[in-house]
Amino acid sequence: MLLDQKKHQRKPEWLRKKISFSAQKDMDQLLKENGIHTICQEAKCPNISECFAAKTATFLILGDICTRRCTYCNVTTGSPHSVNKEEIDQVTDAVKQLGQGFADEIFRVFRTAHPEIELTPINVNGQVLGMIRRAEQH
Repeated sequence: MLLDQKKHQRKPEWLRKKISFSAQKDMDQLLKENGIHTICQEAKCPNISECFAAKTATFLILGDICTRRCTYCNVTTGSPHSVNKEEIDQVTDAVKQLGQGFADEIFRVFRTAHPEIELTPINVNGQVLGMIRRAEQH
């Protein structure tokens, strides 16, 4: 049975994906330069373009392997690699480049969702600490 083309309706605006190839390319480059893996990339998230356009990413710490085995997720599972002692510097550099959006996500949104967990910023420079303080005020 063929569908009547006149009856075919377009998807509603809220359901359409807005893809920003330049924003995704910029974020991919930033993450690659800093040697950072993200859940977004490893899981092949369908929303990656939206998040990367907003300079938002979820870092995958200790390499590109996750110890959980979520059936819906595409991240490789297994035992993590050995600890990369440079990773904290790599993440810090990326946070400096990403800016306020990242600090807001961690220190406002996460704290609100998980008040039982205490987040303590250590070894941050003045610029990043300022971002954290602004996020905490909202």
